Amino acid sequence: MIGIHTLSVSKFGAEMQCGEHADAFTKSERAYCDGKPRPFESYAGLMCAKHAVIKALRACGIVDIKLCDVEITHSIGGAPCVVPCGAAEGSFFGTDVSISVSHDGDLAIAACIAEKVNNAQ
Repeated sequence: MIGIHTLSVSKFGAEMQCGEHADAFTKSERAYCDGKPRPFESYAGLMCAKHAVIKALRACGIVDIKLCDVEITHSIGGAPCVVPCGAAEGSFFGTDVSISVSHDGDLAIAACIAEKVNNAQ
């Protein structure tokens, strides 16, 4: 299943400056974004990733996922990775989740592919 989400970086940044979306990000996500030269681009990219993951998981039948239940981390090489946290821990079991995140100018976009893994024994 596929999930895709886009955001306007400038609009999202303005919303964040007004205090919106604060509870959507984990401490490590905030540290990651705040350490970037243009933090709002990174925040918008992570928000797109979270929404894309939720859309793809819902299409797989995993419906009780909230933004705060999805953490976006990064591999040593910088590739984004999905980690279930909070109420979602364990709920992705048996599901392979891959994401891609990008931004250009005022647009942030993320795509997620989620597939149930056949665990035949």
